Amino acid sequence: MKSRHTKKFNWRAFTSVFVVFSFIIMGFSGLILFITPPGRVAYWTNWQILWLTKEAWGSVHTIFSIFFIVMGSFHLYFNWRPFLSYMRSKVHGGVYIRREFAFSGVLALAILAFTLAELPPFSSIIDLSDAISDSWATEQEQPPVPHAELMRLEEFSKAISTPLDVLKTRLEMAGIHIDHDEVVIKELAEKNGLTPAELYKKIQSLPAVLPAMNRTGGSGYGRMTIRDVSQKLNLSVDTALEILKDQGVEAGPEANLRDLATRYKLLPYEIVSLLDKYGRQAENR
Repeated sequence: MKSRHTKKFNWRAFTSVFVVFSFIIMGFSGLILFITPPGRVAYWTNWQILWLTKEAWGSVHTIFSIFFIVMGSFHLYFNWRPFLSYMRSKVHGGVYIRREFAFSGVLALAILAFTLAELPPFSSIIDLSDAISDSWATEQEQPPVPHAELMRLEEFSKAISTPLDVLKTRLEMAGIHIDHDEVVIKELAEKNGLTPAELYKKIQSLPAVLPAMNRTGGSGYGRMTIRDVSQKLNLSVDTALEILKDQGVEAGPEANLRDLATRYKLLPYEIVSLLDKYGRQAENR
């Protein structure tokens, strides 16, 4: 049998304490968001602080802001009578309460207006936030294109002007298994325990193997033109140019491989590799 002295759950105390906790968490998460790097850097590098990403901190701030409003409303409901009593006592006090209300309202509107108009001192606070955010970014941590981590592998290859086959070969050399060309860069990186930025570094640092090595008779590709390579691979120049165009590489018959490689962020022998691979396919058709 329950004791007669057992107290009922005190909802007024519960809402009061919860409002305090919500305020603390909301304030802290707001400060974290104040110093977070820009989204393009945070999502590309999987930036974290206290084991939470920028996206997670944004979710925490949003959810607790909503609960702060909801529980604050309940808090006001449970304390409505004391609140009204307090307000009546102040109203009976005369001009002082009206002056305080007016000053509070004018101050709030002034802060809102100055913030929207980007005027100091509030614009300085925003500038400070931007400066802290930008300080996280380095040239190495910048994505090659905005929202690159959300692109599919095929889209990403076009965005960085690297033929898909070269891109896939480089990744496979790094021990990264690719299930299909529609995989998203962020998912591919997470599956291999990497950030999108680390995955991109592997793409840049690992050249593809050249299957055309034996057919072309060695190195020195940088000095060759598309016409020279076509002759060595027994391809027509038109076929070679069409193959390169399909892979996103625009070139003319006399285009130098070293210049093309520099323009498209490839290595000369990777261009030869593409021509050899698709040239073989053309021969077999």
